[in-house]
Amino acid sequence: MALPKVTLATPARSRASHIPGYYEGFVEKQDSETKDYKKFWTVLRGNHLCFQVTSREPTYLERVDLDEFISMEDDNKDKSQPGAKLTLRLKRRKLKLRMDSVEAREEWKGFIHTVVKLEIPKLSLLPGQIQRLLAMRDEEIDRRAKLTISSPPRKQEQESSQDFYDDVENTLPSCYHKVSRVEAEMVLERNSELGNILLRPGSDNKNFSITVRQVVNGVVSVRHYRVRCSDNGYIIDVDQGILQSSLQGVIDHFVKYTNGILKPLDNSQDYEEHLTILKRDNESGEVINEELPAANTGPSPPSKPGKKALCPSKPSPAPPDRPDDYPERSIPPIPPKVSKDIFGLSTDASQELHEKLMKRRKYIEASESKAKLNP
Repeated sequence: MALPKVTLATPARSRASHIPGYYEGFVEKQDSETKDYKKFWTVLRGNHLCFQVTSREPTYLERVDLDEFISMEDDNKDKSQPGAKLTLRLKRRKLKLRMDSVEAREEWKGFIHTVVKLEIPKLSLLPGQIQRLLAMRDEEIDRRAKLTISSPPRKQEQESSQDFYDDVENTLPSCYHKVSRVEAEMVLERNSELGNILLRPGSDNKNFSITVRQVVNGVVSVRHYRVRCSDNGYIIDVDQGILQSSLQGVIDHFVKYTNGILKPLDNSQDYEEHLTILKRDNESGEVINEELPAANTGPSPPSKPGKKALCPSKPSPAPPDRPDDYPERSIPPIPPKVSKDIFGLSTDASQELHEKLMKRRKYIEASESKAKLNP
């Protein structure tokens, strides 16, 4: 029986993970929407199936957790299509795979069964294949034992999750945003020039999450990472768990590990630093932002570190009268203030204003182009 052309994973291709790669090769996976099969370079890394574009790809497009494994069975219903099909039944889904041959399917079944059950399956395998399964089983047992010993214990539940967030408010990094999972993706999409990674509350309101969004050659990748709170600090829930002493250390790890490719989306840019108004330019007719001269209100209060600001104990004094040396200007009525979320999550009013500005800009550009063509 001819063995399938499959190679073991090598350390040179495991830069995105510290978990060893036990087995790899081309596998076709059925898309859940189109029902079409697409070929991926698939790596059995620990107890996960990682689907990559090529064998040299440092990261995976999808990772399937085999901890949710229930059973697997051959799919021989449609014999008109080439290849050997295999269905993995997981707790939340079914994963339909297709291999080049029956021999390749049997070997994949052997490795998946061994890493899930930690036992050698009863399959028609050659002695060399069985030896590889035995070596993989021993290595996986050792890996899980080390993981159990090295992982710090989970932090006990707080009496109040809100009190917990209040306690750490002064230690939150500047890229912390109090948004949901979907809102985090929207914030990163609309502010890609400012950063591509942010920290947010976890879905359980007891831990935290990291959201990363990258665009390379038009391909968009959005990933979410769990950050667990422990007695010793914060654990990035990837690989065998990465412990950091602070949330800022968590962000610094992502930035350093990716050689600066990931840039934190700073939350300190929510507020304007100068007083500005909207004004219509008399020459071009375009609505512009005009910065007002700084008012002389005495010495500025010293800035304090951290992002939590203290409310004043007494009302602020009324602003001084307008100085006589200010030039008179015709100021149009200021539109009513609209609520605005962080980084561009605006209401319909601001969207309408933006559309009007864009139409006006296109009209001016068209006029200038027409003037150049007909001097």
